[in-house]
Amino acid sequence: MIGAFDHVTVMTYRNEIDTDHGIIKLSEDEFEIGNRLGKQILVAVNTKEMPGEAHTTFYGLGRDRLNRTLEQLSDRLASHSSFAGIAIHDIRYWQNLQGDGNEGEPPAGENPDPSTPNPEPGEGDRVPDADPVNRDPMIRGTYIWEAHEVIDNGHEILEFAKEKDVNWLYVRLDLQQPYSAYASFVKQAAAQGIEVHALGGHPIWALQENRDRIMRLVNYVKEYNRNVQGDERFHGIHLDIEPYVLPIWRENQDRVMTEWTSNIDAFVNELKKDSNLEASMDMAVWLDKFNVPGTNISLSKWMIDRMDHVSLMAFRDTAEGTNGIAAVSREEIAFAEELGKPILISVEMKESHEGDHITFFEEGEAYMEQELAKLRDMLKDSTSYTGHVVHAYTYWKNAKP
Repeated sequence: MIGAFDHVTVMTYRNEIDTDHGIIKLSEDEFEIGNRLGKQILVAVNTKEMPGEAHTTFYGLGRDRLNRTLEQLSDRLASHSSFAGIAIHDIRYWQNLQGDGNEGEPPAGENPDPSTPNPEPGEGDRVPDADPVNRDPMIRGTYIWEAHEVIDNGHEILEFAKEKDVNWLYVRLDLQQPYSAYASFVKQAAAQGIEVHALGGHPIWALQENRDRIMRLVNYVKEYNRNVQGDERFHGIHLDIEPYVLPIWRENQDRVMTEWTSNIDAFVNELKKDSNLEASMDMAVWLDKFNVPGTNISLSKWMIDRMDHVSLMAFRDTAEGTNGIAAVSREEIAFAEELGKPILISVEMKESHEGDHITFFEEGEAYMEQELAKLRDMLKDSTSYTGHVVHAYTYWKNAKP
């Protein structure tokens, strides 16, 4: 690699110079190769919070400690002809690094490491409930998929939500962030009549080998809720797991569905054993074509029964017609009514290569609102239809009028 490039940046993520596992020791082989090949080597250090791996970062140690260490490091590495400088990961965390270590620590009462519980006094391990949000009963929601948006542009999101009468958000989390990164946003959202649910997911989360990724999200949200005030708490966790895009789905659907349902079971059981957090998920409209392996139960019905609510991805651009939103949702709405479960209808605003009928991208926002108004009228007698969510904030805010 060093030979192939003009320069490389070696990620020597440590906060000590001279220990056996310090920066000098870890990078010595790369510098020797760089010297020999006449290449340039930069050393990278980290300022991002790393729960359980504090030795890999200057987070919490402060900017003064970072500057002193890097000055010493530059002096020590100057003897290498290949040494070209230092890179700091990354600008956001570096900017937030305080002058000394005490200021860089998380605020009192905040647990920086989601793996170590810090329950509220008298609560034991029970996760306290979020305060009720005074919102309209009919849900109008959207997804925030870019984890940094809430942290960097929370005010813009809330202004957009006010303009569009949004009262429900699915927000993807960066689990490396301290709890304070989300508390203010959730509190302001609650004051604005918006319920916030943590969002996460990936197609591989359906496979048993990746169950721990789901559990990390569950544990983070639980510990977050234990360490913040009632109006700063998440109301639930929403999963987006779509394993049918994986090659293994074409090779062995029964195996994938077996592991997927097992992971969903584990998710709900872990979430509910010590909390009232809502469990929810996105669900494709055609999953009713499959049965849970070894049973005669529709996969859609099984998922709806297991969740507190589902968001049905009824990605069509008309409410009416044989291939419209209401028609493709019919089976799932019937299941939800039978089971006494709420159901949300999710529609698409992203450009789609599956056909123009999938999305409102071409028609724009006004047309979408017109069709959603028709849908509400068509489903007004449903005991389960609870509202709709638009996929997603990024596309909706940039939609055609």
